[in-house]
Amino acid sequence: MIIDVHTHPVCKDLTPTPDPETLIKNLFGERAKTQRSQMVINGFLFLHENQTIEEFVNAFTSAGIDKAVIVPMDMTTEYGSQLGTNEDIARMMNKIPDKLIGFSSVDPRRKDAVQVLEHAVKDLKLKGLKLVPPLQKFEISDQKYNPLWEKALELNIPIWTHAGHQSSVPTSVAKYGHPMLIDEIARRYPDLTIIMGHLSAPWFMDAWSLNLRHENVYLDVSVWYSLYPYFPWSAYTDNGIEHKLLFATDFPFTPFPIGIQAVKNLPISEEFKRKILGENAQKVLNIK
Repeated sequence: MIIDVHTHPVCKDLTPTPDPETLIKNLFGERAKTQRSQMVINGFLFLHENQTIEEFVNAFTSAGIDKAVIVPMDMTTEYGSQLGTNEDIARMMNKIPDKLIGFSSVDPRRKDAVQVLEHAVKDLKLKGLKLVPPLQKFEISDQKYNPLWEKALELNIPIWTHAGHQSSVPTSVAKYGHPMLIDEIARRYPDLTIIMGHLSAPWFMDAWSLNLRHENVYLDVSVWYSLYPYFPWSAYTDNGIEHKLLFATDFPFTPFPIGIQAVKNLPISEEFKRKILGENAQKVLNIK
């Protein structure tokens, strides 16, 4: 079984709020005119206007992926916007439940953050919490957010958090993506499952340190495939923590076939590849 633990289901079924044009304006501002931003914006608009959730699922199943975690992004406080709502994700998950695993997104700076998360899990039946500190512009180690982590622990759900470089939105704050900020939460809540995103590039060894130090911390290997030659794969093998790495594409930033092939091309054992591609995620997400 191959499981993609982090995708954005950009399609007709996803609701950008308040509307696509305002979302783009709020996120990119004057920087929307740069070449990099235009690539992101044009890709988003094309998929949103032309792809259905069924086509999204067909795209990853055709590539050999069995299940995918789908996420929205709640950036209400800083940008007055959301890239999809928790309700959107729940509808999509319920439409194709054998293929889609819905995670919620909650802006931790919202005054009603705890209530929003509880509603997403208890009422909408979503399975996790997605965070983007560089875009939501909060420091994840700050103790004022403890009630949100305690609610996630109470609900018995994992949290996925952006860690590392952030380039898709130029107005983000890069320092909030540093993986070492997660160390305090991992120590504070040792039973809370935490998945760090995107290899934590370029802070590979910091991420390795957290994975080695904390039983409850994991890392997905999405996006930065060009940096795979610099990632310390052998350090995971040598220290007995091959079970800490999870496959993800961060679609649409990486096409599904490219993500799978990048892992299959790694100079590591076939057993390690199987763990990354699905076996580890099955255990972390409790998938039968």
